[in-house]
Amino acid sequence: MSDSVNFGGDIVTFARAATIEILFEHLRKRVPENRELQVLLVREREFDAIGGWFFDTLSLDALLIVQQALQALAFAPDAAAHWNEDRRPMFYADIERLGQQLAERITQFDRAQN
Repeated sequence: MSDSVNFGGDIVTFARAATIEILFEHLRKRVPENRELQVLLVREREFDAIGGWFFDTLSLDALLIVQQALQALAFAPDAAAHWNEDRRPMFYADIERLGQQLAERITQFDRAQN
């Protein structure tokens, strides 16, 4: 089952909660000093409970950090190591879709600032 992921603007997509949990774990380990992302990470259980993940309050700088995390996960062969081997392609498909949608949101930010 997939949950909705809202990047803000009109960018809403979907991903499996387990995929987002891996993204959150990655962010938690690698960006402990970013206040915006810390606020987001605290809401993980709330997002999981409602089946919706909201990145819409993040600034462009914070979204760029999330984009870097998605890129890192996309090329990490062990990112979904604990997933059943048959389901791993779904993880990487989620990561790719999230990366594409986030790139669109970042483009919207850039257009709005120029």
